[in-house]
Amino acid sequence: MSQNSLKQITIILVTILVILLGKIRGVESQNQAEIIVRNENTLEQNLVKFKQVEYVGQCPGVVITGNLPKGRFKSSTTPPISNRKVLIKNITSGMDNDPSPYTDRNYENGEFSEGFDFGLDSHHRTQSFSVLGGTNKLHYTIKDHEEIKEEGELMVQVEIQNLGVFPRQAICEEEVTCPEGNSHPKNSQHNWQGKSCYTTTRCHCP
Repeated sequence: MSQNSLKQITIILVTILVILLGKIRGVESQNQAEIIVRNENTLEQNLVKFKQVEYVGQCPGVVITGNLPKGRFKSSTTPPISNRKVLIKNITSGMDNDPSPYTDRNYENGEFSEGFDFGLDSHHRTQSFSVLGGTNKLHYTIKDHEEIKEEGELMVQVEIQNLGVFPRQAICEEEVTCPEGNSHPKNSQHNWQGKSCYTTTRCHCP
């Protein structure tokens, strides 16, 4: 084998090695942050689980049942310290972006951020962090006051378990209304003698 051939092989091998090292470093940088999720009584990494029930009949709809999953952010390269915060945004395709769903958590003590609830939705909520079924792309920014210490992206998988389809009927109650505008339940003990009253039925979904 000629020296030129050896040089070409050497160059090719070095190039492949550089590409592989770059990919490994890229994976390491992606994995430096994670969301630890409490699903019922288990802790899991970057995995959110919901349980839902579908109702049909007079009151159709889909309802999330059980306790909402709870998450806490962790970075292996930038640990919590006093006055540190982490802003997490859901930038998954299909999410509303005015604003994108986000949660702004204290990141000051121990290993993790302040906790937060997950919710199934496509727009921002104030009481929970919105996610969609499937793979969710999150962008995070760790700040000390206004100084950015770390930012990046991570993927969170959302699984939805359907527990079944069940009938759901409206709950109805009868009320007696008299001319002066007072309403009473039908089984009320009020004496309506000499008054002209009528009965109305009000229904609502549970």
